[in-house]
Order: sequence, then structure tokens, then C-alpha cells
Amino acid sequence: MPRFSISLAAAAAALVAAAALAQNPPAPAQPKEPAKAEDPSKAAPPMNIAFPGDAYILDIDIVTGEKLGEKTVPSVYMGRRLQFANEANAKKFAANPSEYMPKLDEAMIKAQTPYYPLKECVVSGHGADGEWLDVISQNRLYRLCCTDCEPMLRESPGEYLAKLDAAVIAAQKPNYPLDTCPISGKKLGSMGEPKNVVVGNRLVRLCCSGCMKKFMEDPRPAIAKIDAATKK
Repeated sequence: MPRFSISLAAAAAALVAAAALAQNPPAPAQPKEPAKAEDPSKAAPPMNIAFPGDAYILDIDIVTGEKLGEKTVPSVYMGRRLQFANEANAKKFAANPSEYMPKLDEAMIKAQTPYYPLKECVVSGHGADGEWLDVISQNRLYRLCCTDCEPMLRESPGEYLAKLDAAVIAAQKPNYPLDTCPISGKKLGSMGEPKNVVVGNRLVRLCCSGCMKKFMEDPRPAIAKIDAATKK
């Protein structure tokens, strides 16, 4: 067969293929779905040392219930400062925080209720609609009149924390049992106006702002001194 006949046949076949492609174009490539972000609620809590919210003043490890010693393992979970007796307990909590958070809230409510200063809701200013709704926000107990007040507390925690702090200071300052700083041991007033600090709805009076860092690292020894002086 002559060479030009083969070329004509090839050209004809190419034209047929091009026409078919025009009538049935290939489907456009589908864009890849972006990788889904990991649910932060399922991620392990950050095991770093930071100071959001109130300090941890319970004297127990919430994982095992054992008494905390002088040396603890600090952690932060969802803006809440925690302390553990050892690394193993901190890891147990990090692996399944939902198991321990209800126990933690229950323990904090029990510890703080005797010192709660307000007879009305800090959000609405009203009395309770039946029983108080006890809410722990960043390690602080708030007693609310109803469920409608909880979203407002969550939206503007600083506003209601300031009100609660002022009420704690007004209620506990007149009968405060120490006349010395629980951190430095210096006489209150010897370094200027004492610093009123509220943690866990407890008033602690420091001689100066220089004592704040040590106090916030672990308030338990200072709280223990206040409790011991109150019992005398």
C-alpha cells in the first residue's frame, strides 16, 4: 500500500477521535477535600505551665484522690489550672479528661460553697428560682439563679468575676485572721497598702505585689496558714 494512504487513514482516525472527545469531554478533576481539622475537644489538654483563671487550691489529686505533696505536676486544661501528684496521674487525666471533670467540679463546689459571699445571683441580681445553679468557671464557683444566666457568665466572665471578688473581700476582710503576709511573713501594711487577692472565693492578703508570683505558683501553703489561724 502506498505510504500516503497510510497517512490519510491515520489522519482520518485522528479526526474521528477528536470529534468523539468534543462530544464527550472528560469530567473535570474533582478538587481534593481539605483535611478535616482535629476536634480540639478530643485532643489531649496542653501540659504546659500557665496561669489562666483561678489557681488550683484543692489539696487532692483529682485522678486518684490522694493528697498532694509539696512537689506537684502543673497543667492547664481548657483554661483551668490543675495540679497532679505525679506525671502518671497527669497523663491519665490527659487521656480521658471527661472522666475526671465532673469529679473536679463537684470537689470545687464543695470546697468553695462555705465561703461564697452572695445571697443573690451575680449575673441577674435576683434570688434563686428554687435551688441555686452551681457553675464552675475557670476554677471559680458562681451560684446562679437559673440556666438563662450561665451563657451571660460565659460571655463576660471578667465583669462577673470583678463583682464576685469585691463581694468576697467585703465579706472576709473584717474577720481576716492574719496580720502578716503568708508568703513573706512581713507585717501587713509595712510595705504599703496590702494586696487583696481572691482565689477559690478565699481572700488572701499579701504585703506587696512582689509576693504575687510565688503565691500564684501554689496558693495551698498560704490558704493553710489562714485556715490554721482561723481555728485558733
